[in-house]
Amino acid sequence: MFNRVFLSLAFGSLVLTGCAGLNGTAGTVADGHIDPSFVKIVTPRVVDTADQMLIIKLSRQIANPNITKAERARLLYERSFVYDKTGLSFLAQLGIMSAIQENLQFAEGYGYFGVMLAMDGKYLEAYDAFDAALELEPTLTSIYSARGIALYYGLRDQMAHEDFSRFYLEERTDFFRIMWLYIIESKLYPDQARSRLQERFRLVADREDEWNVRLLQVILGVRSEADFWEHVLDGATDEQKTERLCEAYFYLGKYHQIQGETERANDYFRLAMMTNVTYYLEYHYAGKELQRVGGYHRAAPDDAPQNSDGDDQVTADNGARSAK
Repeated sequence: MFNRVFLSLAFGSLVLTGCAGLNGTAGTVADGHIDPSFVKIVTPRVVDTADQMLIIKLSRQIANPNITKAERARLLYERSFVYDKTGLSFLAQLGIMSAIQENLQFAEGYGYFGVMLAMDGKYLEAYDAFDAALELEPTLTSIYSARGIALYYGLRDQMAHEDFSRFYLEERTDFFRIMWLYIIESKLYPDQARSRLQERFRLVADREDEWNVRLLQVILGVRSEADFWEHVLDGATDEQKTERLCEAYFYLGKYHQIQGETERANDYFRLAMMTNVTYYLEYHYAGKELQRVGGYHRAAPDDAPQNSDGDDQVTADNGARSAK
């Protein structure tokens, strides 16, 4: 099952001592880190041959002189997604910029570019890209999700809440929307966030066979964290296991961060990154969270974000995206 040497390497100075009781300090060891039994060892995601072959196929199609600009833009967009999936983020960004140049009316291209800009901490430019996407195609509601997260990390919490509230109302049983509203409201309305989560949970309470609904139960205190980890991979394929762990590690990290349990949160963020699911926003934002505490290093953003009141705020963190 779990290798203690592996965990000590992953966490640096993790002390493997006895665990506390369930809930509250559940699953913590003496120094505040997570219970080692919560760590699930699966093979990190690796680039497969199919993705590489798809890049070759798309590249050939892009080179065809007989296709229209709109068709070439779409192909560049699709190849950028595959680049992103294989961890080639710089090539993905170059590709999506080329897609927009081919078709200045390409709303999805602007949206994807906005996510990439947010990943690099270029929040002001990202907001412009999201706005352009919505202006071109107002029905592209997934932009509210991407922009909402960028606003959250750009310290515009009220605006982030407005975007995610709108996004949530379109599908009130979606875990992703429920969870991000909880995260944002924990900053805006710390005394009400839990009760609001409880109200939204009622719509999914009968789906407790789903792993992410069980995660919400952990946050609400009706399921132990130990029980969650015991069954987190039930019914998952090999690829789903890695993706599921990336999400579970990240969101439990955010939960413990909200609870003020910094060491536990950072352990989970490190584990999320170790899954190597580079095309999930949870992977990239785990890096952002670690960068805030000096546990992960990337180039500093070109512009410093501002908070919702307009005061300058200097941060060293970077953004990311989800291509799910």
